[in-house]
Amino acid sequence: MIRQLYYDQNLRNIIRSMVIKKGGTANDFDEVFDTALMQFIKTVSKNRDMKISSTINNYIIGIAKYVWYNELAQRTKNKAEPIDQFFDIASDSTPEELVFKHDQQGVIEELLGQIGKNCKEVLMYWANGYKMTEIADLLGYKSDGMAKKKKHICMKELLAFLDDNPHIKSVLK
Repeated sequence: MIRQLYYDQNLRNIIRSMVIKKGGTANDFDEVFDTALMQFIKTVSKNRDMKISSTINNYIIGIAKYVWYNELAQRTKNKAEPIDQFFDIASDSTPEELVFKHDQQGVIEELLGQIGKNCKEVLMYWANGYKMTEIADLLGYKSDGMAKKKKHICMKELLAFLDDNPHIKSVLK
């Protein structure tokens, strides 16, 4: 089965396309694909009774997205990016607006850091358009209902934090 997954051209093409669309190279694809497949194997061997609500390919694609987004986050954390990576220079924004938007991004990152790693992961996946079933699979929740409940709890926690810190709320407006 592992050999079949490894040589599945459809699976490889979908992951390759996702990595390249998000700024990766062929070498990045190889790394992401291998890591995603190994993570899948580890997860299945640890939990032999695991039930996947989607297809195996979709599950592996979800793992690959997670691996690639983590890699991108590490790369941006470890090196200075050109300013046009952060801002749409072609827009009619003034320099003041560009600085303000950059400050807002920093505040959002700090804010998400205040609510804990699990909440940050759930909310980031949700904000990036992941379905609740994908979030549940990626984060090890038993069902999409559990992921929805966690998202709801995290949103309440985030809003409570903002209510307790109106200065942060004003920066985000």
